[in-house]
Amino acid sequence: MLPELLELVEKQSLAQPYKSVQFTLSKMNRNPVSLGAATLVLEEFLASAGRQAGAIRSESFSVTKP
Repeated sequence: MLPELLELVEKQSLAQPYKSVQFTLSKMNRNPVSLGAATLVLEEFLASAGRQAGAIRSESFSVTKP
């Protein structure tokens, strides 16, 4: 299956980016799909934490026109 997949990816990709990518089989023993999904959720949570803190701080100040 892997050779067919690599051939398809090569056909559908731009040449330069394809040359800089290396495909390997996962060596993870446990559920890599769940780990990947959890990583994406955690990454979004951590990225949004700073935005939420900034929004809270900016809401505590009011700007009025003279």
